[in-house]
Amino acid sequence: MPVTSVAVASAVRPGSRAGGWWNGTPSRAKRFYGGLVSETTLYDSAGDAVAYIADDSSTIYLWQGEAVAYVDGDRIYGWNGQHLGWFADGMIHDGGGLRAGFVRERCPVVTRVQPVKSVKQVRRVKSVRSIAPIRPVLSHSMSSLPLAEFLESGR
Repeated sequence: MPVTSVAVASAVRPGSRAGGWWNGTPSRAKRFYGGLVSETTLYDSAGDAVAYIADDSSTIYLWQGEAVAYVDGDRIYGWNGQHLGWFADGMIHDGGGLRAGFVRERCPVVTRVQPVKSVKQVRRVKSVRSIAPIRPVLSHSMSSLPLAEFLESGR
């Protein structure tokens, strides 16, 4: 069913930079754009493409093709079941609420050209999820942990 302009207009939050659909989970984008959402690239603080959210709107793959984490609502869990952080308004926040990664529209620096992605590896079975801690106040300060290391801790 095609999306009408009324449906799209109601999805946009006033003042939102990313069309309002990055509030919590990227799967909301599929509702607004008719399921035609492709993979979403995640950039580190230097503007380098490090990982991407697959077109299933939850699995996070490193650029080398390894599934290391997934998005569940606004929470990010590692494949090992550990809670890693939060995904809100197009930004990835670590356990302390500091920014670790971004979608292109929210990256604070100019993004670089994406290298060619490796073929996706076969995903392992997810471990049982740990209980997420209480969400801290999300900060605009940068995490000292690079995005790649942050995501690799979910192996």
